[in-house]
Amino acid sequence: MEHAGSVESDASSCEEPNAKRCRRDPNAPKPTKSVVVFLDSDVTVTENGQVLMPNTIEMAALKKNRDGKQYSKMAFTSEMNKEDVLSALYLNFPILRTKRR
Repeated sequence: MEHAGSVESDASSCEEPNAKRCRRDPNAPKPTKSVVVFLDSDVTVTENGQVLMPNTIEMAALKKNRDGKQYSKMAFTSEMNKEDVLSALYLNFPILRTKRR
């Protein structure tokens, strides 16, 4: 009769049901986020100062007609601080360098 051995948990294998516990490959591509920079003409400001974003149809038209000037896919990491995020945005969107709010 065979003796059942102890079951070892290997955090590096992704066979566990909880995928968040799996270690990620450091060389894997970083997930990207879609970033859209709105111009003043793209949003509506109500009388009480509330800013209304475009709806999904208008967003699709903005992304299509901008030729990449105000739309980009960017990778952000949890290690990035505020200055890193701002410099990445300024690098991808030159229009932001002159605009300060």
